[in-house]
Amino acid sequence: MSGPTAFSFTHLFSDLVDRPVNFSEAKALPAVEAKKVFGIYETLPAGRPIIVRADLPFLATIAGLLIGLPAATAMERALCDPMDDAIRDAIYEALNICSTCLCGDERVLLRSMTTHSNAIPHPASELLKKSTYASNFKVVISGKDCGLLSVLGAY
Repeated sequence: MSGPTAFSFTHLFSDLVDRPVNFSEAKALPAVEAKKVFGIYETLPAGRPIIVRADLPFLATIAGLLIGLPAATAMERALCDPMDDAIRDAIYEALNICSTCLCGDERVLLRSMTTHSNAIPHPASELLKKSTYASNFKVVISGKDCGLLSVLGAY
């Protein structure tokens, strides 16, 4: 099974928010201090974990577009502790449909979402230490740089 592509993510997210969302592959990601969101997935029937690690500004922008809020307002609400329910649900929806890009021959289910890397359950937590597969993408929404997304897992 091959891994997800920039093309598949670009089409999925552009269709989701009805505006240009461009993903481009990145060999190495620069160290960015943006808060991260971790989507923890499981392949079925094999049970292999996959993690999508995305910058919160990117997902907050997507959430804002989904519920009709400006990016800055969506980001403010995403940074609240606990996170605003409407923003959290929209981010969860975006991560849930990501499974479309992650699946090949197997079904991929979103099991959980967290903003704390220490809350990722084992064996998925091992992917943060050493992944046999990592695919990195830079994300631009409507011409504005919005962050980074990485897929960690075995393909």
